[in-house]
Amino acid sequence: MTTSPPAPDAGRPPSGRALRWSGLGFVAGFLVHGYDHLRLGMSHTPVGVSLAGVLATVIGVVAVVAVFADHPRAPLAAAVAGLATAAGFAAVHFPPSWGPFSEPYRGDTDAASWFAVSFAIATCLVFGVVGLVALRRGRRRRTPAAVSAPAATSP
Repeated sequence: MTTSPPAPDAGRPPSGRALRWSGLGFVAGFLVHGYDHLRLGMSHTPVGVSLAGVLATVIGVVAVVAVFADHPRAPLAAAVAGLATAAGFAAVHFPPSWGPFSEPYRGDTDAASWFAVSFAIATCLVFGVVGLVALRRGRRRRTPAAVSAPAATSP
């Protein structure tokens, strides 16, 4: 009888798998939205929006690398990067023009752009929420009773 090798995720908590899959989705959302900016031409994108996009990309890369490196702070990084980036995408594209970090979508925005920004926001939200869930699960495992319980000693 032969046994198959353990799956790559065997022994890892389910939240780790969810973080990795949501991290891949997060990357996909960024790529789709970035491609849309390139498709439309970057010349009409305000400098402030471009700089905010670069900052969000750096934060996102750090969070995804932390997730795939199984860093202990990966859930926190995913939560912060995902939720902040979702809010940033929405703030830049949904309200009317409000300043240098604004590139509002108007009536002339095509369906592909609406899909791209909506997909990006959705994947960011998923990454952020999965990070929050993983944080909560991690905190539950370290309850005060478990930490302060006296160790059993033999006489």
